[in-house]
Amino acid sequence: MFALLTGIFITSSTISAQYADLLSDGNISWVGEYTADFTLDPVSCDFDAYDFNNDLNVIQLNNPATKGGLHESRHLARYFSQKLTEDIRRGLYTFFEDEQLEVPIPKEKVLERLSAVDTVLTFDPETYEETLTFVPNEISWENMVAFRVRQVFYYNKSEKTFGSRLLAIAPLKSVKESEDSFFDVAKAIIWLKIEPPKNPDKTTARDVAYAFETKMKGNAPGLQDFVVKKGRLDFLQLIVNEVTKPSHPILNGDFDAIDPAKLPDYVQSTDTVVTYNPTTYEEQIQIVQRNAIKDVMAISFVQHWFYDDSKRLFFNRVVAVAPELAIKDFDGNLRYNKVLFYIMNK
Repeated sequence: MFALLTGIFITSSTISAQYADLLSDGNISWVGEYTADFTLDPVSCDFDAYDFNNDLNVIQLNNPATKGGLHESRHLARYFSQKLTEDIRRGLYTFFEDEQLEVPIPKEKVLERLSAVDTVLTFDPETYEETLTFVPNEISWENMVAFRVRQVFYYNKSEKTFGSRLLAIAPLKSVKESEDSFFDVAKAIIWLKIEPPKNPDKTTARDVAYAFETKMKGNAPGLQDFVVKKGRLDFLQLIVNEVTKPSHPILNGDFDAIDPAKLPDYVQSTDTVVTYNPTTYEEQIQIVQRNAIKDVMAISFVQHWFYDDSKRLFFNRVVAVAPELAIKDFDGNLRYNKVLFYIMNK
């Protein structure tokens, strides 16, 4: 029905012990790493530059009582940032300097960073005086603007489903790009290694203090953005196969189920394009056949996240994937991305 569309990935030979089971599983035909910045707090922070990363919808948020039976005061809008800061102070994770988790940081060094102080030199343009000030540089939830998340995605060819596994997370702090720059950049404060839970499939939102759903937007991976660790996966051909013979429900932008018989209309369309001759100003009408799959440039993953510090749980799972189309203007310039539809995982 559709022409074969390819998106072949080159396999990397690097093996990570964090997902060795996926690499050896015969049902897992593709494994790829991807790192991106996420908003993970219940309410987006005030830093607009990070708001485009992903949508977030809270599924469950519970502020459980302390052992004494009373509830602590919390700024629930920044719940995750607060709790992760407490986890760091308690040393609940293994800490690293780098994303690849190759340079460990002793817990005592992390505690030193909690109370570190920066010296900042400021210049008064009116008095021409330089002033040296001391600014606390501690790791706190107030200065966490987003989170850089390293995770691995994989495809189960038997079940025709995607999965994900958290590998590491780094709180991000907004800092000046350079001493002379007016622009801020997101800098990783510290990397935390995430250990996978034993029975994640049995965990539901009711079992944890904080559960939420994210839909990738600005942080959705392009077709070539994965660091492939195993196999190959042609995302575009997978979309073709799902349109031709759906293996799971497919939802439209309003999250309503699409009649399988109408799926071809979502990817094939006939447009009437009107142009004008710049010399004669004559109107020219052209009938154009469009195949939306050819315009897919990114894959948005919809994930459910589960966090509970008292149970030492922090993981996520893929619930849907959404091809994102590149919407361009008449000059071929990219204007924005648009979700074609949502392919449910089950």
